Formats: sequence, structure tokens, C-alpha cells
Amino acid sequence: GRVVIPGYSNLREFSKAWAGLCRAELGGAWQSYFQRGHWRMILPFTRGTRRREAQRLLTSVRTHLAPVIHVFTFPALTINHALVAFGAFEEEARLRFATYDPNSPEEVVELFFDRRTARFHLPATAYFIGGAVEAYEVYSGWLR
Repeated sequence: GRVVIPGYSNLREFSKAWAGLCRAELGGAWQSYFQRGHWRMILPFTRGTRRREAQRLLTSVRTHLAPVIHVFTFPALTINHALVAFGAFEEEARLRFATYDPNSPEEVVELFFDRRTARFHLPATAYFIGGAVEAYEVYSGWLR
């Protein structure tokens, strides 16, 4: 069912009003490396696994779920972050996922999947230069 936060119209409004509390409860950056589903980032991602993951994310959003997406570069670790997808749009050459980014609660950040190259791309943000990333849905199975 729908989650209602009394006194707030949406998650963006809540996280903006309570930014300090949200950051404190999320923990430090070093803690983000030791989460249950992060073991997956050390395995290789192939074109096939990326295509399946993009389809899995598309299906999750279309069935009214809000998948948590782990985006990262490994072993470089120029980004190790989580986004929540709430919209998905199919185009001929790519998929666009509208996401909630806790680092930018006031705006929608789009994650792209290029069908031709089978690569995910995240635009430049205040904390990432932009470019190709690996991505997968966390909390979606017993191994994740």
C-alpha cells in the first residue's frame, strides 16, 4: 500500500524538512560499502546481465513498486549510491528511469539505459562527474 507521512505531501518534502535526521540515520559513507546486497558489485556485469536488470527495473516500476537501485563504479568507486525509481519511460534507443536521489531531494534524477550499448548512464550531479555506471535492484531477492 501507499506510505503516508502525516504532515507531508511526499518523500521529497519530508526529506527536505528533516535533512539532518535523514542523513544521520543513513549513516556515514563508509557504512554504505558494507550492506547486504553489495556483494553483487564485485561480480562482472555483462551486456546480457545489464539488459536483464534494465528489464527487471522496468517491470518493477510498471507494477507500482519503487525499486531501490544501487549505482556504482567498481573497482574505481567514483560512485556508490542508491536511488529509488518511481517512473520509467521507454524510448526506441533507451530507457529512462525517473529516480528520487536522497542527495538531491528537490529534483528528479534520471538514470538511463542505452539499449544499443547495454550500459546504464547517470548524469553529472554534485557528487558524481556523470557517465557509465553499473546498476541493479537491491532488496529484490534473498541474495540481494
